[in-house]
Amino acid sequence: MLALIVGAAILIKVTGIVRISGVTAKGIEEAREEAFRPHLGEYLSRDGLTDASAEGKPYIAGRLVAIDVPKQKVAHDVLTWLPGEIRAESHAEVGTVVWVDCHEQQGASYEIEGQPDKKLAGLVSACTVTIIDRGARKIVGRTTILGEQSEVTKLTQQQVESDGAIVSERPLGKVVDHLKALPRR
Repeated sequence: MLALIVGAAILIKVTGIVRISGVTAKGIEEAREEAFRPHLGEYLSRDGLTDASAEGKPYIAGRLVAIDVPKQKVAHDVLTWLPGEIRAESHAEVGTVVWVDCHEQQGASYEIEGQPDKKLAGLVSACTVTIIDRGARKIVGRTTILGEQSEVTKLTQQQVESDGAIVSERPLGKVVDHLKALPRR
């Protein structure tokens, strides 16, 4: 029996398929999307919202759903990594809506080897996280979380041609850590 379990774990690791109780991770995302899709208009609506984010006391009320604002869909890349006690699985559980709006902003410039007069602009990924108490219709927090700027300052011509632009990774791990650290109500 142990060999069967170990064999299944190796198969999952090698094939890259993640299964949780017989359901693929993609299946979980689809189920979440289906559960929250009818309510996206409400989650994204600014109607009746008051902005108390300047008070600087963000919190999580009940469980949360994270919404990717530019894509106007559930932010699975954030929800997946949140602990179950704060992650909503249905509309009825949603006490907090979190808007995740990732974008790029100007970062450091990079020198190109052999072309001292030419610089390549670096871009830093940033995610603006807005926390909304759904019951109170109040924005209780807003912060922008930055990705890490590359420590490389000089690029070869080959790197410039293959990459085209230097953009940091989206700081989704930092977004998750921020949400996990917030007090609960």
